[in-house]
Amino acid sequence: MDNESLYIYGATLMMVIGTFSCRELPLLLLRGRKLPDWFSIWLKYIPTAIFGALIFPDIFLKDNALNFSLQNYGLWATICAFPVVYKTQSLPVALVAGTVFFCIFKYLI
Repeated sequence: MDNESLYIYGATLMMVIGTFSCRELPLLLLRGRKLPDWFSIWLKYIPTAIFGALIFPDIFLKDNALNFSLQNYGLWATICAFPVVYKTQSLPVALVAGTVFFCIFKYLI
């Protein structure tokens, strides 16, 4: 096995260990414990916060500046998908609605 293959396998193994430990360690440490109510409520907001942190820069920024132009299809898709998302309160529905509206604005209008 050459050095490049060894490097790739080693890097992959370290990423697997790092990812697995980040996911498994909290489960092992908290197993059998009752979480406080405030903490359980707080945990429910994490997926929404992560989703927002991932998509907001793509929606509002272009070249590190705010973009509120008519050619900002992501912003228009977000505005149109908001009522659907507000009514359903579902992250998968938000993804599908946003994608559909984005495709409509980008390819049909």
